[in-house]
Amino acid sequence: PPTTGVITATAGNECGTVTDDILVTVNPLPEINDITEEQFICLGDTVDLLANATDFDQLTWSNGTNGPVNTVIPDSTQSYNAIAINLCGTDTAGVDVNVNTPPELTTLAGEQDICEGESATLAVQAANEDSFSWSTGEATDSITVAPVQTDTFIASATNECGTVDSSFAVNVLSLPAYSVVDGAQDICEGDTISLSVDPDMGNDVLWSTGSTDTSVQVSPTVNS
Repeated sequence: PPTTGVITATAGNECGTVTDDILVTVNPLPEINDITEEQFICLGDTVDLLANATDFDQLTWSNGTNGPVNTVIPDSTQSYNAIAINLCGTDTAGVDVNVNTPPELTTLAGEQDICEGESATLAVQAANEDSFSWSTGEATDSITVAPVQTDTFIASATNECGTVDSSFAVNVLSLPAYSVVDGAQDICEGDTISLSVDPDMGNDVLWSTGSTDTSVQVSPTVNS
């Protein structure tokens, strides 16, 4: 608190003396006694910063907030200063708010179509992660898989701000197949026969004659 005192001034000559009491008030400097300790938050989080001060006329923050509480949502690591002001001067104290970003996954080799019996390589690049793994249990950036049927594989990266997943389907395509409708036959020389097949799942057909139809008419010779 201010210190108050009285100082007496005396003046005199041959005619006498005169005295006067002068009141002197000593005001203290402002002081920030306490401020929130260093903070660690995740991107998008809100944090309240608190400064306790004495002997101030105004308490403000470096980001423009007035008062003891400063609510901030920084998008990167920032430092905030609390400033206590009175007619005698200022006092400043600072606090750092460290912003941690969530993990990220960048796809290098994702969803693929393969044929039965083949393998596929899936690859991602992780950033800001504390741990990383695939749904197969492997923890390398890339994995090679050979599913017997269509399957989905998941890459997961985790840190204190959460988990991010990326899913990749590996589609296993069946080998081409067909059913014979009109096949081997006995004919006489000069006769014409019809040969036909029924391809599965819309598979393309190619005959040795060059035809791509599902059926062909042929007239083989004895030596054919």
